[in-house]
Amino acid sequence: MLTVVILSTNCLEYLSCIHKVHMSSLKTIVVPTDFSENAFHALIYAVDLAKTSNAIIHLLNVYHIPNPLKTLPLEIIITPDELKASSDSMLKQTSQHLKDLRPESGPVVCHSENGFALQEINHYANYIHADLVVIGMTGGGKMKEKILGSTATGLLHHCTIPVLVVPENIPFRVPKKILFASDGSVVHSQSHLKVLMEMANKYESTIDILSVLSHENMHRRETIMDLLDRSFLTTRHHYYFPEKTDINKTINEYIARLETDLLVMIPRKLNFLEQLFDRSHTRALAFHTRIPLLSIPDF
Repeated sequence: MLTVVILSTNCLEYLSCIHKVHMSSLKTIVVPTDFSENAFHALIYAVDLAKTSNAIIHLLNVYHIPNPLKTLPLEIIITPDELKASSDSMLKQTSQHLKDLRPESGPVVCHSENGFALQEINHYANYIHADLVVIGMTGGGKMKEKILGSTATGLLHHCTIPVLVVPENIPFRVPKKILFASDGSVVHSQSHLKVLMEMANKYESTIDILSVLSHENMHRRETIMDLLDRSFLTTRHHYYFPEKTDINKTINEYIARLETDLLVMIPRKLNFLEQLFDRSHTRALAFHTRIPLLSIPDF
């Protein structure tokens, strides 16, 4: 049975404390929602994922109080209390809709917060010690990419915990084949990598490590394997070192060739394949792949 909880601010300290007793790497999942169809699809995906680890879902809506002098006529000014009440009401409706579709789902904690989406999602996820953020992304069309993809792609670059981006209309599928796009650098944040390791071990997945190298860097292959073997010691993995220049195209080619279920990347801030992981190219990759994209921070 689905349990729905509307979370007050005073409850956050309690949730922050009880999370510390969990030993699994995937116990708490945050799902941001703007109440769109695509956001609800991401929620369904997260619930199906949570079944395998008994994770608790936190459904989060971030609303923003507009400046009435700049954006609204005086006769239709909305008070902060009204915005909060509207957000809470929509969260309850969303939870009820979820219960209708997934009556066997576990507990869902609902929380609304005033502010800007990127900052509040990251703050809330860290405050409750979440293990993963699951967010939907709408694909197709430059205008959709520009408007609807801003929050998801912003989280890929700035969220300090792993983010799973779910393309629209993609149902949950056990990730038996995982493609890890690597620049060959050592992975510093082993704690964040545990989410990937737990998924791979739970589903007995194979991790295909793809490092796109220039002709001049082909001599680094042995060094790259030595570095990454330390991080993937407990999982079955293979290496691929294509000599290519179009990284986006190469990754999508290998997704099709290897029949990949999940794409994983580390969007390093200053290096790592700049043409792929700067804002515009990360967005292009996320929008044009038809599988979920797991972003693991390494800072």
